[in-house]
Amino acid sequence: MEERIATALDLGRVLQGARTIAGLSQAEAAARLNVSQSWISHMELNPETISAAQLLALMEVYELALYIKR
Repeated sequence: MEERIATALDLGRVLQGARTIAGLSQAEAAARLNVSQSWISHMELNPETISAAQLLALMEVYELALYIKR
């Protein structure tokens, strides 16, 4: 899966899609990260609040890689 992320809303959409492709519910993803299900929901709906460390943790669980291109 390759996605262009230009806005925070794009990021939320990609995270939700990646979680779904990984076959995880919000509760299952939360359990792997030792956070609440509501935290996962909040990150998907309000991605502008995600820190770099939180994004990297989500990416690890969803088996994503980050590439930055000019």
